[in-house]
Amino acid sequence: MAKHSTTPQTRPSVSMALVGAIRFSELPPSPVLTLKIPGILSHFGAEHLGATHAVRILVRAGRLRAAKQLYSEVCARQTPSVRTVMGNTILHGSMLHPSRRNARTMRKVLDVLNNLVKGCAFVPDRVTVNILVKTLLRWTKDIDAQKARVLFDRVIRSGYPTGTVEQGSVPFGTEAAASPQGFEIPKLDSSISFVRHVRPLYKMFIKAFYLRGDVHAARTVVGILKAVEAGAMDVERRERFKIARGLDDNHARTSG
Repeated sequence: MAKHSTTPQTRPSVSMALVGAIRFSELPPSPVLTLKIPGILSHFGAEHLGATHAVRILVRAGRLRAAKQLYSEVCARQTPSVRTVMGNTILHGSMLHPSRRNARTMRKVLDVLNNLVKGCAFVPDRVTVNILVKTLLRWTKDIDAQKARVLFDRVIRSGYPTGTVEQGSVPFGTEAAASPQGFEIPKLDSSISFVRHVRPLYKMFIKAFYLRGDVHAARTVVGILKAVEAGAMDVERRERFKIARGLDDNHARTSG
């Protein structure tokens, strides 16, 4: 029987090859199996989705150094948005590294961020902001409730929604002083998604305030989150209505 050649249509993607070879469902993936990644990428080519999967697998397997090395090798061939996704994966992995805590974790994450920006033209986004804030809030020894309040007010000053808080004011009335531990929120002009950015960020603060015994601050942020969510749902309803009305108008024109 003649051997069938693999056509471009039937050739498996690099992402599928990674999933099959490394048992992607394992938590975490086996570090030994991740040694197959360079060969797979070399054979299939580091297309966007495959490179992103590869970095994610390496991070989950605890091989941060290998993930950063792979990122530096493939970043020039990725789009800016893909570079950002991959870089955020590495940043998040650096934050969760078990051998570091508090100040060491914050310094390491900021060091990794600087290296990503300088070495691979990494562009921070609002997910990056969430990772940095989460890293700082995990620093329970030096970031007390008052410093967490200062940080939340800085988040609001940087453009995040407040729901019912009066325009130009901040929820906790803190002064526009330096951020805790010198941390600065990256200046971004991209849109803010309630689901992807606001909700997870505000939930971090709610948890952080409760952990620090600041129930009033936690409840304040809960109220803000509920107000912002109601506003986001209202915008979504209006958008759906606008789309439905456009479809009805189009149907009326074509049927007339």
